[in-house]
Amino acid sequence: MGEKFWWIYDIISVVVIIFFVFSGARKGFSKILITALGCVASIAAALFIGSKTTDFIYDKFFIKNNVKLAERFVLWCIFFLCGE
Repeated sequence: MGEKFWWIYDIISVVVIIFFVFSGARKGFSKILITALGCVASIAAALFIGSKTTDFIYDKFFIKNNVKLAERFVLWCIFFLCGE
């Protein structure tokens, strides 16, 4: 979204905090606090691990399949256009 819509992140943060406050009042503060911290920790871990493994996963799994698919498509086009 960029720097123009910084306020959207603020609104989302406030809504999430309000949700956890009201939910905590009903279910118990400690349970909600642990759940919220777990969510934050899992997002942080996903961002950290994702940034480290993205290139490996792309190179290992996606690029090979896409190259094979493109080669098959080009060969099919050549065969179809040549009409043999």
